[in-house]
Amino acid sequence: METTGGTVHHFDAAALLTEQEIHRGFAKSFRFPGCYGGNWDALVAPLFVSVLCQGADRANSAVDLDGDPLDRPAIAEHFVFEFNEFDPEKIALRVRQPDLIVTVGDGFVAVSFVSAAEQRPADGDLKETLMDFDSALSGFPGVAPLPGMEAAWRWSPNPMFTFTAAASADRGHLLQVNVRGANDEGLVRAVLAFGRERSPEFVGAAAQLTLLEGFRHEGSHFDAVGVAAPKVHGYHANGNPDLNAVTYALFPAFRIEISGRETEEEAWGRFRRMLQPTKLDRTPVPFVKMRYDNTKTRSHSTGGERGFARYATFSRELGLLEGADGSYVEWENRHGQVRRAEWGGGVCTVTLDGGERREMTVAELQELGRADVHS
Repeated sequence: METTGGTVHHFDAAALLTEQEIHRGFAKSFRFPGCYGGNWDALVAPLFVSVLCQGADRANSAVDLDGDPLDRPAIAEHFVFEFNEFDPEKIALRVRQPDLIVTVGDGFVAVSFVSAAEQRPADGDLKETLMDFDSALSGFPGVAPLPGMEAAWRWSPNPMFTFTAAASADRGHLLQVNVRGANDEGLVRAVLAFGRERSPEFVGAAAQLTLLEGFRHEGSHFDAVGVAAPKVHGYHANGNPDLNAVTYALFPAFRIEISGRETEEEAWGRFRRMLQPTKLDRTPVPFVKMRYDNTKTRSHSTGGERGFARYATFSRELGLLEGADGSYVEWENRHGQVRRAEWGGGVCTVTLDGGERREMTVAELQELGRADVHS
């Protein structure tokens, strides 16, 4: 650092164990004026305002003899604190403030100022991402830090429910797992850890439901983690809308359940009415959208669009096509592939992607449907 023009100050950590020792050490090393007050506000003033701002002003506001700014790039002014040993996550949690941008990397924490204009949402759509989750969650019944997991909490409103949450990788969003009934703490921890690691994939994304594949946990049959956006889960919509806006609902899932293309309305219905995300002993709920009309049973879907159906309903309607002339079942799997089966003249004909038509028995049709929605 010194070879590039920087100045290095060394401190003995053993001499910085108390607040006053910190103030004395910084005052001596940076040669603060005698009027230095020896408190945190006073420390910020000479260190970051006086030293940094004056240095930037002198470096970047220099002019030539005609009074014009020197024709050269601006010089960045910054402080670098190096430690032999430190926990970047703990440091980041300590220094986060609304007027600071905190970035955690591999072995470092970067902090920079943000202007008041930059703090304001551009169009009212963005929420403050530096919420103090300790304070936001403090009013929940029995809330306490989750042992062994950084920036994580657990609470229970009644014996029926257990809620667990952890901060995202950027520490600006809350990842929450709600469990109804028996709570498997190991599974919940695994879901949160997996979700935190993968959170850059869904935080701020447009998807209302997100599928995170590759999840594994010993003793569990789940193979993915599902994520519901704030408007879909509504966990804190009534009590704390600001908290709700930065909260993502996580739940153990199966890869056959989510496409990632669900609209907000579809995601709301899947999450709240079909998937049962709060139950850790649930079975898979395959993604299948269908519309149908059966001339024999006189049952049919309403509207012209395909809607979500349970797999049992879908399989049953495929079987009921037999002998029902003029009937059809049209379905869509999670990959967006659309099939259509029709019965006419004693034959079942299936139209696949690309327009290929194939005759098959009803048993073959049901097997095709099963394999299609479980792929």
